[in-house]
Amino acid sequence: QEVQKEFVEVWQKEVFCREREKPDFDKFLAEYGGYIPRVNYEAGHITGEDLMKTLEEMSKQVPGLDGWRVAELKALPLQAWNERVRITKVQGKVRKVPNSFRSIGTPMMPKVKGTEKILEHRGLAIFPVLWRIESGAWYRRTEPWQEAWSHKDVRGARAEHETLHASWPVQARIERTRKLGQERCMATLDYTKYFDLFDYEFTMQLLTYVGFPSGLAETLSAIYDGLERHI
Repeated sequence: QEVQKEFVEVWQKEVFCREREKPDFDKFLAEYGGYIPRVNYEAGHITGEDLMKTLEEMSKQVPGLDGWRVAELKALPLQAWNERVRITKVQGKVRKVPNSFRSIGTPMMPKVKGTEKILEHRGLAIFPVLWRIESGAWYRRTEPWQEAWSHKDVRGARAEHETLHASWPVQARIERTRKLGQERCMATLDYTKYFDLFDYEFTMQLLTYVGFPSGLAETLSAIYDGLERHI
């Protein structure tokens, strides 16, 4: 209990409540708008079949704080998921979500084996199972749209374009330059606590500008506005 309390205090001060300058989307757009691709999303809303398909492909999942388990949800008929779709449409229109969507478990995993430093841990976000199903269904719906504007060399969150795959061509180029006696350099950039510090309002504005479904953007904003993390 004392360890958990110390984690909460340090992460709250150094990460979650850290003061930082809020980005201005209009200023960003004025300077970089010419580099931002715009492709309207036209694949429609998720369906009950989409939700069921996503659920069927889920096996062992860590339960969220909402209390639902995958096995229980798999017992529901298609009609239940069709009704759930009606609710998801309303969520996007009124920018409101169930309170359970904002309550997430945050287990701390060490980034350095055997470390005792609190900030050398990675906080995982365990969202409620129901939102994992909805977001999974949305990912499959938006994947073709994302491919329409993503650069061919972008890695991560793309089928057959995992981040790890980028290491192979980099290594090949290094070996080639050594063999040819050429001089080359490689730069890598890491963001400190990036996923815990990004500004969700700015991100949603940017995604909407690119062509992201506005209702989904509103749902995501509603989730992150008042998000409660339980370490």
